[in-house]
Amino acid sequence: MLLALLTLLQTPPAFMRSPDIHGDEVVYTCEGDLWLGDLKSRKAIRLTSDVGTEMDGRFSPDGAQIAFDSDKDGVREIYLMPTGGGAPKRLTYLDLFASMVCWKDSHTVVFRAANYPNFTAPALYEVDVNGGEPQRLPLEFASTATFAPDGNRFVFSRFQRFDNAWFRYHGGLSNPIWYGDLKNLSFKQIYDGPDSCEFPTWLGDRVYFSTQEHGSWFVESVKTDGSGLRKDTAASPYEIRYLMSDGKRLVYEHGLGMDVFDPANGKDTPVQFEMVSDLIHTLPFMVPAEADVQDSSIGPTGKRVLVEARGQIVSLPVKEGDAHVVLAKDGVRFRYPKYSPDGKKIAYVSDETGEMEVYVCDPDGSNQKQFTTGKDRQLGRLEWSPDSKTLAYTTSEGEIHLVDLATGKDTLAFKGALFADTACDFQFSPDSKWLVLNPLDIWLQMRTIWLYEIATRKLTEVSNGLVEDMSPRFSPDGKYLAFLSRRNLTVAGDEIMNQMDLQKDVKVYLLTLTKDLPSPLMPKDDEEGAAEPPKEEPKKPFKIDLDGLYDRFIELPVPPGLYDQLEFADGYVLVHDPDAKSVLSFDLKAKKTTTIAFGAPTMALSGDGKTVFVGFGPNLTTFDPKGENVVHVGFGGLQLRINPKAEWKEMYWDAWRVIRDYFYVPNLHGADWPAIGQKYAAMLPSVRSRDELNILIRWLQAELSISHSFLSSGDLRSLVQPAHPSFLGVDLVPAENGFYKIDHILRGMDFAASGSPADHGAKL
Repeated sequence: MLLALLTLLQTPPAFMRSPDIHGDEVVYTCEGDLWLGDLKSRKAIRLTSDVGTEMDGRFSPDGAQIAFDSDKDGVREIYLMPTGGGAPKRLTYLDLFASMVCWKDSHTVVFRAANYPNFTAPALYEVDVNGGEPQRLPLEFASTATFAPDGNRFVFSRFQRFDNAWFRYHGGLSNPIWYGDLKNLSFKQIYDGPDSCEFPTWLGDRVYFSTQEHGSWFVESVKTDGSGLRKDTAASPYEIRYLMSDGKRLVYEHGLGMDVFDPANGKDTPVQFEMVSDLIHTLPFMVPAEADVQDSSIGPTGKRVLVEARGQIVSLPVKEGDAHVVLAKDGVRFRYPKYSPDGKKIAYVSDETGEMEVYVCDPDGSNQKQFTTGKDRQLGRLEWSPDSKTLAYTTSEGEIHLVDLATGKDTLAFKGALFADTACDFQFSPDSKWLVLNPLDIWLQMRTIWLYEIATRKLTEVSNGLVEDMSPRFSPDGKYLAFLSRRNLTVAGDEIMNQMDLQKDVKVYLLTLTKDLPSPLMPKDDEEGAAEPPKEEPKKPFKIDLDGLYDRFIELPVPPGLYDQLEFADGYVLVHDPDAKSVLSFDLKAKKTTTIAFGAPTMALSGDGKTVFVGFGPNLTTFDPKGENVVHVGFGGLQLRINPKAEWKEMYWDAWRVIRDYFYVPNLHGADWPAIGQKYAAMLPSVRSRDELNILIRWLQAELSISHSFLSSGDLRSLVQPAHPSFLGVDLVPAENGFYKIDHILRGMDFAASGSPADHGAKL
């Protein structure tokens, strides 16, 4: 017993979420499963153990059953199981989200689901524990509710805010408390506090709820008529959620903890259970390398592809060789890998120091060397100079930096708009002495072309600012600068919107970099006589005649389109169409345009200009500028080892940095961001599953006091594919014999059969 107590005290407290109480038993969610805790012994047993996530366990009024929601079948639905354990019984088949709310009475479960036709707020439904068609409660929309013991009167809130990252909220979705009477079909607002009132819970003659005041949370209560406001608990520095009651006591979660509150004596008791668990979600596991590809780049000669997958850098052969991991370290994310043009080094970004920094290593991952030291910024893109001596990188401050690898000197070359770490396109000149830039003018919302001479640090604007010029690229031979421009102003009529539109407005252009260079489109003057062998022109040093440069533009005979990217291969100009997901190739010698690829969401080019690289995620393909020699790059069955605990810590601080560096105002609404980061990082040892990490990140977002800040679920490692049910195109209504009858048949859009486009159904 003593050993068990010591173990409990040494183990970090677990996330005990969405609890409910009945007598001396508490049901709650931890590690994505339901647990049943005993308040006397302080021990808990696991009720579910599957690949899904079980949430919102709620005791029946007699305590014999627990209703909950789960996605164990692939879609979140409502289930029922005995409190003592047993096989769950599925109650709903909606094929949409369904979240457990409460019990109306001993045989009726109330849940939250999609609202028709108002999808912006949920509706409440009830379903009998013996099965049957769910029935909607007579409310326009509602989110949470609890019923009085008579199963008729209830209190509820309307707006679903508890999944949003909104602290200190006083906007239009702030919740008052509502009272409903299903017998009389009467509903009224009984209390509207200065702060949002969440999770109203009926207990005796009072309604308890969670509210936030000046950055702290409290449990407060009013009488069922809304009078007699009372503060019931001390301030909590953590969000109080999911108040539930068995008619005698309250239970709720706050931060990591769970408290039981007894209104009879005003005592608030923290609760922690001894939980015997294999901590399955924290154990290392293997994933296919292609399962989560974030970034990829092709080598200088097209023989290898570097991929960022799950924070590791992987090298893949295009034709011959093995797939292998180049860089991997628990708790570190490596990203943006790029081979140097001479193939001797790999540049990448790592957050091993706690900030994103630029590193260079050998192709096998050895001899790692850090080249930057900075903070309070994201790094967005890496590019090598053609001579492999300089690295360029961008920041979330809109900066482009140049790093001399021999001296380590870091030079700020350009500063544009904030958060433009990927918005300012750029490229080195063939001699590595110039940069061509394509910044976005935040006022005009147009991109223009600039030239930056590295030696003199002089910036020269090339564009005239009257049109948008994009994706400038030097030709490998140093003769031309090609770019895209929105100059095709052909107007087309939009018959649906009844307006005029510009479609396919982008065209392709060249600038001759020197004054004496003729247009590559100039026709040859063929003469009769003996054919002379072509003379090999001596290679001239790279030169730019800035005077009159923009006036020396040449329109290439490429059909106008919606192009977003241009690349200059040796003798070919390649353009990418994101709408058609195609790549077009213009042959400068033959003066002919050919579509060389379809199904290409992105496009890149090897350093020697001989290999085109397209694809996204695991679907990577290479071919030559003619569209020939197609190779689909494989991952060779490579598996990556993942350490969840280390990955979760990295992800937490990565999220913290992203919020810090991309928030729309630098002062983060006055938030003490380092202190907030440490506040929730202290809970990282308690995270036992990926969904629990989401809670910490959600709290980070919420501390900024802003809406429209969102969080995606991430890799929850579900092994279940959604089993979508099929539905008849009919409306069913209960019949007097206890069955259902068809009230309305929905027809398809077969105008010939229905007789009229407006006749989409038949009333029976």
